[in-house]
Formats: sequence, structure tokens, C-alpha cells
Amino acid sequence: MRLALTKAANDTVSLVLTVSSVAEDISTLDAMLDGLPDGLLLVGLRRQGRLVGLAALDMQLRAAVLEMQTMGVLSSQVAEDRAPTRTDKMLRDTLIAAFLTAFPEAVRGTTFDGWAMASRMTIRLQTNVWRGFCWMTVVTVWCR
Repeated sequence: MRLALTKAANDTVSLVLTVSSVAEDISTLDAMLDGLPDGLLLVGLRRQGRLVGLAALDMQLRAAVLEMQTMGVLSSQVAEDRAPTRTDKMLRDTLIAAFLTAFPEAVRGTTFDGWAMASRMTIRLQTNVWRGFCWMTVVTVWCR
């Protein structure tokens, strides 16, 4: 997973990321959503017309991608937290799509093997839309 994310960030916006940790956890979706901080950009992932997961990007990663897209360098300032918008999602679509492309090879032979095959992004969703789903794979990215 580290390789998929670092490759996607570098290939799409020349952003050099260091992924410090990767964790696997199995829980109900409601429990997982309760543990996520506010302000994440939640993007649904679909396969064969079904929701199969979500990607969650924090404000710092959203800001880093925007800075690389517009200025080509990262700001030394920490981005102020704010609610994500549809524009935030549109500006990060390329990064998320590249991650989904790199993910299958990066997780071959792991418990995630096969999960992202043919997965595609869907619209940005509010947290309460996800309530009631039983199981879902989540890719959460925090950039701090």
C-alpha cells in the first residue's frame, strides 16, 4: 500500500511522500467512521456498481496536492482545517485514480490482493451516507 500511494503522488503531482505506517483493521463501518477525525474528504469506491470501499484524505494531503498542482512546491505553512468540497474531490481525482491503478500490484500476495481490481471512484460523500453498511475496505491517508 505504501508503494501504491507514494507512486501515485509522485507520478501525478511530483509530490514526494513518506508513508510512515500502514495498518489493517477489521471492524464494522459504523465503528470505523466513528473513529475518523472530522474534515476528511471521503470518496466512495465502486466495483461492478457496488460500493466496496472508501478513500479518506485529510486536509494536509489535500493542501499538498493543490500546492504541487498550482505552485510546484510545498508551502511551509500548515493548512487550516475546513470541510471538503466537490472541488477538493475533483482536484484529487487523478491522485486517487493513480492510487487505484497502482494498488493491485502493490498488494499482490497480501490480504488486500484482488480487492481493488476494477475499483473506480464515485462521488464525494458525507459521513452519514455510509451508515448502515456492514463491511467496507477503507484506505485512509493522513498527511501531517
